[in-house]
Amino acid sequence: MRLDIVIDCLLTKTTREAPVKYWFVNPFLIFVASIFSSFLLYQTGLSALYSGGFSIADAVMCFVLVVGLFAGIFLHRFLRQKLPVERPVDLPKNNLLFLVAFSLLFFAVEVIYAGGLPILYVLQGEAYDYTQFGVPTLHVAFLGYYSVAAVVSYERYLSTRSKQYLIPVALAIFYNVSIVNRGALLITLASLIFMYMYNARHKIRMAFTMTVLLILITIAFGYIGDKRMVSSGYQNADVIYDIGQADPIFRALPTGFFWVYIYASSTYANLVAQEPADNIDKGSIPDLINFAVLPDFISKHIIEDKNAFAPALITPELKVSTAFGRAFVISGYGGIVTVAFWYSLIVWLTLYANRNKMLLSACGVLCSVSLFMSFDNMLVFASFVLQIIILSLYSRLRIGRYRLL
Repeated sequence: MRLDIVIDCLLTKTTREAPVKYWFVNPFLIFVASIFSSFLLYQTGLSALYSGGFSIADAVMCFVLVVGLFAGIFLHRFLRQKLPVERPVDLPKNNLLFLVAFSLLFFAVEVIYAGGLPILYVLQGEAYDYTQFGVPTLHVAFLGYYSVAAVVSYERYLSTRSKQYLIPVALAIFYNVSIVNRGALLITLASLIFMYMYNARHKIRMAFTMTVLLILITIAFGYIGDKRMVSSGYQNADVIYDIGQADPIFRALPTGFFWVYIYASSTYANLVAQEPADNIDKGSIPDLINFAVLPDFISKHIIEDKNAFAPALITPELKVSTAFGRAFVISGYGGIVTVAFWYSLIVWLTLYANRNKMLLSACGVLCSVSLFMSFDNMLVFASFVLQIIILSLYSRLRIGRYRLL
């Protein structure tokens, strides 16, 4: 047998058994990559704020990442079996028009209730808090619905290539921009990007496109950040260098690169800063459940002081400490493991509930949440929890004969 034929067969078999595209929609692998990237950036020590070294918290986080990696390998096999045969249910005739009309009607109600469009206030230089926009209680549910509707519709577009399914996607982006909700916008876009990378046929072209896009976003992120610092009262646009005590190497680059570095690494720095500050194991198991497990639309009725068990910060301007920060303060190392277990349970339950319908959409939402677990505990945010509930119950969401997803 010719050697070249044997090699070709081996390569073909390897590609068939472990295609890279499934990595992009594997929540556990995205979680590991996100947290590990934050850890690596912190260890480079390109900010004088970082003490470096390796602590017990680092060891516990490494344990969590190793377990997450094994979970990702196991999930990889599940996704390879289910995703190729999963196809989203097409919408009945006129259903998309009904869905769009329903979304626009509720958006109009919210704008009327708020007395105007938030983006217009911002463009006019007026102070605005997006958390005050919309109809109380219903706004959070609608925000979750809008986001998951965009993700489900994008899956239908990927399956059918019918451009009509891009309309809900455009509406969701327009909605989040209009209410100046950058967090919800980033989460929605991240879900769509992960699904796009999974479906992309030309991986090299996709990698090049994503690299260029990432550089442009980094530069734009720095520009917007600089402008916001000036509007907040700082004299110098590049004051972030001083706040973050940047290594001189960053001053030769656009400020966006240090903005990204300090945002991505300071979360991990704040997490491990609890040990030297003796700010761990300060609460009880009920405290851990209330602050780190229950969704915020439930816990806000239980917690008396929402600022309790606040993590120690390396500097007041950098306030987040990964998904594990507050749990670490409340229950120490056990708190970290508890949040990791709760995250894993939510991932498995969500994927199981959507194993036969809208599995790619579920993966997209979970990957987006996994990406931002290196910043904050996404598991308690109402917008994420409602997305999972709405997605898992989507087949029952109807008004008459029309689907709402």
